[in-house]
Formats: sequence, C-alpha cells, structure tokens
Amino acid sequence: MYRIYILSHNRPHSILQCIKSVERAAKGIRDVEIIISENSPNANVINFLGNENIKSSIKKRKYYMSGIDHINFCLNEAKVDKKKYVCIFHDDDLMEENFVKKTIT
Repeated sequence: MYRIYILSHNRPHSILQCIKSVERAAKGIRDVEIIISENSPNANVINFLGNENIKSSIKKRKYYMSGIDHINFCLNEAKVDKKKYVCIFHDDDLMEENFVKKTIT
C-alpha cells in the first residue's frame, strides 16, 4: 500500500543515516515497503550497505539515470505495482519520526 523510495547516488556514508531514520519512522506500521533505489555508476553504495544491518530492499538500477528520470522511473514502478501512496526520499535526507504515520492517517 505504501512505498518509500530512498534515491541513492554515490553517497554511501550519508545513506545509512537516512535509511535508519526511514526505518524508524515506518516501524510498526503495516504495509510499508522501503526500497533503496541505487543509481550510482559504481558499486560503492552496494558494497557499503552489504556490511550493514538494514531491513530495506535494495534495487540496483541497470543504467545511470538523471535525477528527474530516476524519480519518474520509481513513480512508474510504484504505479505498475499498484501502490496507493509513494514517498520519494533522497540519500541525504532524514525522516521525522512520525512522518509515515502522519501521512497515511
């Protein structure tokens, strides 16, 4: 029902704090899916996250997209998957603890 995308592009050290804040905000809420949409030209973020304990799914994109193309790709993917609510977050953002609860109630 609710999907949160964390758009990632070559910032392995800032993304972990972002992921933790999103996971914390979504904790205990049913039907929330968190996807890290990795759009870097290298494997730095994937390698970095492989050593971390995260609950989010990681989708490595096959080819590099511009920022707006990356957003549109994710929105189209959510539409195909029939998600009712979609949130786009970036790897250097932090989510307020009650954000998910406030946006779906």
